[in-house]
Amino acid sequence: GKKVKVFELDQVNTLNVKVETLKKAGIKHDWITYIPVDYANESWVEKLLGAGFDKTRKTLFLWQSVSLYLEADIVKETLRKMADLCVDGSIIAQDFYSKAFALGEYSKTAKRFMGIIEKMGEPSKFGIDMSDDPREAVESFLRECGLKMTNYIQFGEKLDIEPFYCIVEAEVRPHKAGMTITEQKEIVRKGYDKLSYAYRSDNATDDEGFYTEWVNCLKDKIAAGSPVLDLGCGCGLPATKLLSEFFKVTGVDFSEVQIERARKLVPAAEFICSDIADLQFSNCSFAAVVSFYTIIHIPLDEHREILMRIADWLSPNGYLLIIVGHEAWTGSENKYLGVEGGEMMWSHEGAETYTQWISETGLRILWTRFIPEGESGHTLVLARKSINK
Repeated sequence: GKKVKVFELDQVNTLNVKVETLKKAGIKHDWITYIPVDYANESWVEKLLGAGFDKTRKTLFLWQSVSLYLEADIVKETLRKMADLCVDGSIIAQDFYSKAFALGEYSKTAKRFMGIIEKMGEPSKFGIDMSDDPREAVESFLRECGLKMTNYIQFGEKLDIEPFYCIVEAEVRPHKAGMTITEQKEIVRKGYDKLSYAYRSDNATDDEGFYTEWVNCLKDKIAAGSPVLDLGCGCGLPATKLLSEFFKVTGVDFSEVQIERARKLVPAAEFICSDIADLQFSNCSFAAVVSFYTIIHIPLDEHREILMRIADWLSPNGYLLIIVGHEAWTGSENKYLGVEGGEMMWSHEGAETYTQWISETGLRILWTRFIPEGESGHTLVLARKSINK
């Protein structure tokens, strides 16, 4: 115990029970720092840091028998906070119940167990769908939280249709650990400053056909000369240039190198060098907003707010044409496109999450298309703002 610094966070009554239990058992516990937390009204992160937690040291988080009682978004938020709080190589040990078990649908045993829990005043709320590939389902959930699963043990596969419970170890991904949103953005900005020409030369035409097809989705829907916003325009090729042949285009990118090139390559368009999160446009300013391969580079915590703002910027009956992640993933490369020192980051949810978020803004999803790339790909979404929005 003397070589390990241990913090125990819990509600005050629960902590008191734990301390009394240790005393009765005659177990020394003076090396444990107990931190009472009112989770409804206090930040457990601030309480932990205030108690002397050193976020520069590797940490083992134990989070057991808790997620079952929380909403899914709270589970994700908590795991992401853990990932943001500690350094590379830190480990989170966690357990999960299956969704069927949490709903009491698994077996007679599960139903009895859930009945007992509900009588105690703590109804189950969260479980992972383990009906298909349980290991992949859990691993995918952890990826969404910036974690890499390193160990997985499941229970119940021989007793019924699917596992009802699993214990996992997950490692904090190096690019995610302890990094602020500003730091994540700087990696992307500096990355595209350095990678601009490697990503797309002044005369690249290899994938112009795809962009032409995507831009044509708007040609028959929006009047010529209408104002269109291109978020994450890069050097302006090929999307902004294609759009500028039909519409009055404003391109936005926060790489100074990309914007400088865009102004030369696409003189018909206007360009703004800015973080998308800092943009200020009046409501109903654009007949369409286009964004190809951009939101996947923005820190995940900002995605929903950006989509809400896009919806505000669109005119009634305006269109959003956007490429989002197909599967949830957070990752980085230190030598992107083979360029030494060309660091890049990605952070995105899966397509279903984005269609839900876009729908929540009041836009109506018209269609989605899978855009293959390598072993996976991305999803192209076309959505429309109603005239009453």
